[in-house]
Amino acid sequence: MPTLSDILGEATAKRVFDEGWARAKVMLAEARKSKDPAASIVRRIVAEHAVEARATQKLIADLQTRVEALEQRPIKYLGVWEQGKAYSANSMVTDHGSMFIAREDTIQRPGCEAWTLCVKKGRDGKDAR
Repeated sequence: MPTLSDILGEATAKRVFDEGWARAKVMLAEARKSKDPAASIVRRIVAEHAVEARATQKLIADLQTRVEALEQRPIKYLGVWEQGKAYSANSMVTDHGSMFIAREDTIQRPGCEAWTLCVKKGRDGKDAR
């Protein structure tokens, strides 16, 4: 899922967030000066949104870090599985017509815990010979 930074660009997304935060602080300051009962409601709403905005910004940063880490581990198809060959995590192979991806470094045949089935072999069509 694209982030606000992806859509607007990082500088624009930061500017939008900062402007919203600045407006919220001004509203909060004005509400603190007021003796109006509605002002206390405004204070509470602004404070709640500020907390939500900070939590959302942290969540976005955490997700971006995870995506960057995943992109550092590209998946690579290495053809048909070969006995005795070492495969690293994220290696993808075909074995008995099914496709597997290695969860960890392994020399074991697909079908064990080191591998995850990606595509199960289908049935042959009517024209299969």
